[in-house]
Amino acid sequence: MLLNSIHRENVSRITVEVHDRVATYLNNRKRRDLIHFEEDNNVSIHISSRADVSPEHLMIRCFDGTGTELKFLTSEPSKSGR
Repeated sequence: MLLNSIHRENVSRITVEVHDRVATYLNNRKRRDLIHFEEDNNVSIHISSRADVSPEHLMIRCFDGTGTELKFLTSEPSKSGR
């Protein structure tokens, strides 16, 4: 999982790109949780919104202190049909 990798890597900034409504929810309803995560992990989180994507859209990018993007391996999405 990406969040577990943050402890092992030199992540200093995380950008999250989501649908407008999801961004509004995260920034308004989950801001306190995001602040705690930022403080506990010494990272900065930026939530950006897009209106031209589906509500399921999620793009997470992590950067180190020099601004270099860090790549993480992700698992394949579930094909269970749930």
